[in-house]
Amino acid sequence: MSIVKHTIGRGGKFMEGIINRFSQIANRKPDKTQTLQAGENEHQQLMDAIRRTAGELEAVRSRFDLETDFDLVDACILELNSLERRYDYLIKEARRQRIAAY
Repeated sequence: MSIVKHTIGRGGKFMEGIINRFSQIANRKPDKTQTLQAGENEHQQLMDAIRRTAGELEAVRSRFDLETDFDLVDACILELNSLERRYDYLIKEARRQRIAAY
């Protein structure tokens, strides 16, 4: 006797059917359109991250040009280095996934 049948007891065919149905749904493979949509969504998220990082880079470069305090200039340099590395990573990832910007 399965655990499901044992825990449900007498007259539990209805609950057993529900549990079996949930198991089928949980184990079902996504169809191709769902997979394509998920891939497109990931591509869109990557493109959004690239655009967002490029905007942040532009803002920090502008701030760097206007700063006069040594500590703030140093902070801008560190932030620029970080953003440039993130941007490079995102571009490499887009190339690896063969994503083209139109």
